[in-house]
Amino acid sequence: MLILAHLNPQMESQRLAINDTISASKHIVVGIDLTGSEKRASGWALYQNFQVFTTRIKTDQEIIAQTVQQHPDVIAIDAPLTLPFGRISVFDDDPGRQEFGITRLCERLLLKRGIRSYPPLIKSMQRLTLRGKLLAKEFNQLGYRVIETFPGGCQDILGLTRKQKGLDELIAGIALLGLKGAYLTTKISHDEADAITAALAGLFFLDGQYEAIGDLEEGQIILPKLHDQTIVRSAIQINLSMENGIDKQRYPIGRFQKPNIIGQQHIQQWIKTIKEFPGKLNDEVSHLTEQDLEKQYRRNGWTIRQVVNHCADSHMNSFIRFKLALTEDEPTIKPYHEDLWAELPDTKIYPIASSLKILEGLHDRWVFMAEGLSEEDLQRKFRHPETNDLISLAANIG
Repeated sequence: MLILAHLNPQMESQRLAINDTISASKHIVVGIDLTGSEKRASGWALYQNFQVFTTRIKTDQEIIAQTVQQHPDVIAIDAPLTLPFGRISVFDDDPGRQEFGITRLCERLLLKRGIRSYPPLIKSMQRLTLRGKLLAKEFNQLGYRVIETFPGGCQDILGLTRKQKGLDELIAGIALLGLKGAYLTTKISHDEADAITAALAGLFFLDGQYEAIGDLEEGQIILPKLHDQTIVRSAIQINLSMENGIDKQRYPIGRFQKPNIIGQQHIQQWIKTIKEFPGKLNDEVSHLTEQDLEKQYRRNGWTIRQVVNHCADSHMNSFIRFKLALTEDEPTIKPYHEDLWAELPDTKIYPIASSLKILEGLHDRWVFMAEGLSEEDLQRKFRHPETNDLISLAANIG
């Protein structure tokens, strides 16, 4: 059976069984967090005998070869593997585009439960859906069972943190499930964490502890089903307790709390913060040595150098989102992988002087633009594809 092995020393004596009927040790499961292109590595995870091994793989042939070598009982893929009923192509020139839409029954049912997932045929998902569909077909032809899963939904059910809220929190939550492996001591990517979650869905599937969401013919998403809801609540409480501790390290001044009603006083204060930020940051880091810049402010966190260079990356993205919202009708913005950007050499090892200059010029333009926004402008919105939420410029200034 799977055990919630508590990482909090004060709770060391407590152990919670997720489900006493799961014979986890006998199964071999591969989880894949697929990307939309072979140019970007996908997360890959192997579960066997309470151990997980993860890696990142680029090409379909490499994914197939690595997976087949393990002889898994099931392959769980985080990607749409089927099309909405009536659709014959993933692309917008499909003659059934208007009639049959871009979502399947499974996505609509998940949304009713409050679990948000991407529509499989929005433009940013089309190539992922095509790739998933073809990859699943190849595995099936080789005689392997393939299921579609959604790590975000699995994480919600298991009381885990989604990667969007924090990779450290997600990994800590996975460790609560009693899974062993190098991921506990070696930094892994968000793709690998989601691949582990996909493998967990496959594990629950093999033991019959799952829900198949959607229509059998159109395509179903497999999610864990836990019979003992008191255990789920306990797991969530423990995970939240851990998250609070990690949050205090990750966000020393706390997370941003959006007011229920945003007034002009909020807008003016936030613009003032934007205006003062480059100078305050420069004051904090200008005296630091190269050795100081390599220090981490929390365990497994970024170095000071990475944080400063990340600010330039992050604020450039935010500025572009502002301009998109001002010039387009509720555009869907493009997220970026902060953890991967932080590992690029211009963020990880490059001197911070250029980032400080970028921030100075960028914020100067940003403040000029923000101070000229009308009330109508402030209500313009962009859509964030990870949550499908519409975010107003008024809220985003904060």
